[in-house]
Amino acid sequence: MKTCMRKRYFCLFIPFVLLTSPFFTSCTKESKSMGSLLLLASNMFSGEILILSPQNVTATDGDFSDHVTITWNAAENADHYRVYRSETTDAEDFVLIADDVEPITYDDGSMTPDMMYYYKVSTISGAVESPLSGYDSGFAGSVTKLPAPNNVTATDGTSNDSVTLTWNIVTEAAHYHVYRADSDVGPYSLIGDDIILASYVDITVTPGTTYYYKVAAVSDIPEEGDLSDSNAGYAVAQPSAPTNLTASKGSKADSVDLTWDTVTGADHYHLYRDTDLNGSYAQVGDDIIGTSYSDSSVTPDTHYYYKITAYDTDLEGNPNAIAESQKSGAVEGWALAETILPSPSGVSATLGDYTDKVTVSWNSVDDADYYWVYRSGTSDGIYEKISGDVYATAFDDTTVSVGIHYFYKVKAATATKESDYSDSCEGYAMVDPPLDAPSNVQASDATSTDSVAVTWDPVTDATYYRVYRSLTSAGDYTLISGDVAAASYNDTDTFEDTTYYYKVKAFNATKESAFSSNIASGKCDITPFEYLIRFNLDWDRMFRKLADRSDFPPTGAKSYTISGLISGSTSVVVSVPGWNQAATNFSHSSYNDYGMVFSGSEVTSTDWGGSGTHTGTVTTSGSFNGSVAQSLTVTSKLRTGGTFTPTYGGSSTAVDWSTTRGVNGLLIQVPHHLSATMGTDASRVVITWAPVYAAPVYEIYRATSAGGTYSLIGQVSGTWLTSGGTVYSYYDTTATPGTHYFYRIRVVNDLLINDLDGDQKHDADETAYSDYSSPVEGYR
Repeated sequence: MKTCMRKRYFCLFIPFVLLTSPFFTSCTKESKSMGSLLLLASNMFSGEILILSPQNVTATDGDFSDHVTITWNAAENADHYRVYRSETTDAEDFVLIADDVEPITYDDGSMTPDMMYYYKVSTISGAVESPLSGYDSGFAGSVTKLPAPNNVTATDGTSNDSVTLTWNIVTEAAHYHVYRADSDVGPYSLIGDDIILASYVDITVTPGTTYYYKVAAVSDIPEEGDLSDSNAGYAVAQPSAPTNLTASKGSKADSVDLTWDTVTGADHYHLYRDTDLNGSYAQVGDDIIGTSYSDSSVTPDTHYYYKITAYDTDLEGNPNAIAESQKSGAVEGWALAETILPSPSGVSATLGDYTDKVTVSWNSVDDADYYWVYRSGTSDGIYEKISGDVYATAFDDTTVSVGIHYFYKVKAATATKESDYSDSCEGYAMVDPPLDAPSNVQASDATSTDSVAVTWDPVTDATYYRVYRSLTSAGDYTLISGDVAAASYNDTDTFEDTTYYYKVKAFNATKESAFSSNIASGKCDITPFEYLIRFNLDWDRMFRKLADRSDFPPTGAKSYTISGLISGSTSVVVSVPGWNQAATNFSHSSYNDYGMVFSGSEVTSTDWGGSGTHTGTVTTSGSFNGSVAQSLTVTSKLRTGGTFTPTYGGSSTAVDWSTTRGVNGLLIQVPHHLSATMGTDASRVVITWAPVYAAPVYEIYRATSAGGTYSLIGQVSGTWLTSGGTVYSYYDTTATPGTHYFYRIRVVNDLLINDLDGDQKHDADETAYSDYSSPVEGYR
């Protein structure tokens, strides 16, 4: 038997009735696969020859520096043998390294020194090969099996949640394995692998349970050495120490009252006391049930320090348990002498008499040497001491905030005694009466085309006002005015037909009111030019409905006259000189587009030879009051030239068409009221703006300087006609934190007729764009 590799053997006796001897003995190594020891050609009762696997396969362990010698017992009926080798114990990893081996020994010189190998042997009888034998490990070199670690020691109750093991270092050990069992005889299970240091903390223990430990050293081969002797250890079972211990401080003349929190599992508590914080603490309360106790064995005016423990009777008798917990932290408590100071009476505090302090005063207390003043933010709140020893009967609290109400209590005290709290009183420092918030704020609604008039009632003592505006009633209100002396403001930074919401504040040299009590909303009416844009854009969209026809529009110019009251019914006659390729009839009953309704018919009766009149009648109705008379020359659908004077709402505006159109020649409005957040959002820059009419798409551009190169970073979908109060927004989440950017926006409208090249088609490069908005700065 070998000692260097911890190899053990046992014998298996197999009765076999067909053998001449009633029994045969088969030996193999413990903990290694026996494999199939016998092979019958077909049926073990058929009388065929029995082929046995070789037994007692043994490989040398470092006996030679240049080879491993494998030996085995001779097998009956063997002609010769085969030797197999593997670097692991897995059966599928064994490969043939020697064939036709006639002796019962083989020297493997093809191995690497100091490397562990595993060997098996089979028997060859004629053309039949037996199953492989059980394996044995072996290696060449000078490495020997590591000895078992000495002085393995496990802690006995030094912790309530773990067991710590230590042992002597084993020379040449690469690491260690730790095994544990519930009894000294085992079985032992591996609980710690690849442990580098000569110590291990087992945190998987149950407090109060004894465990048995063994340790083995492991070499670099790797090969595990012998197991050490066992050593027992345990974690102690012990209740937790109580927490939140409190003791009364002079509230009684004959006792000190103590309370603490419940400890799970504890059935009673022990109280300890000493007059020295760092003293030995004698027990004064035993078997205390509940979480409170009154210590009546005190001497008045003597200060004591208390500690408490929890006790669990169920742990008594357990050799690995401690029924009593550790002591809690210490708290101080004492009882007053029989003569108790009365509380101060007549406590009062000034109510706005001063701007920088509150003066607290009270009546004198007999036998008091001095007083202490306490303050709270509420009458029934926690009162904190704000004074030192006050030898007078008044105290100035100069730490107050003006206008904040405080509550005060006072105690009388001597070197050994103190009274209970006095009754509370309220006090505060004076603050100037605040200005009233403006009321009755009103805003004009479509009474002007260029401004919104905001008015409010004057506020007493106010010397000026400031006006704030938002695009939504619940939005962020931005200051839009300077200091306004009168109770009115004319907001000229407005956009036609957009509803604005207004708040107002009152000010004087030292005070500022709250926002006005109501929110006013108002808007500008659309200008004649704005009306012209709306009517023409809707008219243009109607023509686009006809543009699917190959014969529309004809080559040449068209002119039309619009007259009448738009809120009622208006007939429009369209005359288009030119020619058609074929006779066509077209009619439609109605076309409703965002408040403008078109209905009527259009007929072409004959082929034209280059001249003629294309006539259609269209009726419009909608919500716009006013009239427009115009005679236009249209060179490419709505690409126009000339000067117009539309009339709407009793006013007229002369319009030079050539200076008012956007990119690609059509009238597209520029977005207004663009803003961007300035570091108020850590995750993004939020860009907002007011909508414009006929804006199905908004494009957002960004640059790193106001005059820099702007790049498109996103789009936002809009609508043809957006309701008042709507605010569009875009979140720039790609902005680099701390970098300042400049943003501008333009409108994209590909729903308009815009035939720049006259090919009677709306091409992609004929999409209408507004000019860019003014840039705004923002950053995250």
